[in-house]
Amino acid sequence: NNEITKVYLEKMNKFDDVLFLIDLFPELKYLQIGCTSDIDINLFLQIILMKIDNKTESNLHLLAISVPTADDSMMERIQNIIDSKSLLFNYTIKRTYDTIFLRMK
Repeated sequence: NNEITKVYLEKMNKFDDVLFLIDLFPELKYLQIGCTSDIDINLFLQIILMKIDNKTESNLHLLAISVPTADDSMMERIQNIIDSKSLLFNYTIKRTYDTIFLRMK
């Protein structure tokens, strides 16, 4: 039985890398991902959250995304996408420096 609950991916090269980790570690509770500034963070989060939503056994409670261009307007855009597409219902979002934390309850 795979009991890995925390993963830190220092540099994500492709969306598929993260989707692979989510499938590989079903007990994953904490996932931190380092992204480059040229990533489409909105599309990336939509893909990740739809993947999590489609996995009924997902245990992921905290998604941390480090991106050099993180700011308050990026957080607002992320929150608007999550709410408008109903990707999450019970969550909090906050930013510390260049890392955005998305906590799912």
